[in-house]
Amino acid sequence: MRARSLCWALLLLLCNGLALAQEAPGTKQEAVALVGRALAHVREVGLEQALQDINAPDSAFRDRDLYVFVYDFNGTNLANAAPTATPGSNLKDYRSEDGKLVIQQMIEMSRTHGGGAFEYSWLNPQTGRPQQKISYFKRIPDANAFLGVGYYKPE
Repeated sequence: MRARSLCWALLLLLCNGLALAQEAPGTKQEAVALVGRALAHVREVGLEQALQDINAPDSAFRDRDLYVFVYDFNGTNLANAAPTATPGSNLKDYRSEDGKLVIQQMIEMSRTHGGGAFEYSWLNPQTGRPQQKISYFKRIPDANAFLGVGYYKPE
């Protein structure tokens, strides 16, 4: 009887763990709000401190599959709140799964329109498959850089 209770308890813990591992993906509204919060943080503490805060391992600028990224107009990643990010790398010529020059397009839209939204195919780490993603981004005032957040389109 005790062994059976222990098995049920372990099964319940396992199921709860799987449910937590598959949290609901971030939404467009949450991505847009996170961009606004990150820009407000830049205005409050300055760009250099904000970059450090975004890059921090316990960054407040990461929420489930949403994370803030910052690129300069040369295509260099200045900050990225994703757990596997590599700030300092240049992705100007990087092509998405569907062949789009993602960073180049965002740079151009930031320069000419102050930001925007850009759709492309990106590997979703939760599913292991390419999925359509939309990044919402804005130019950082008084800087040759932009910051953004991407969210996966519901399938």
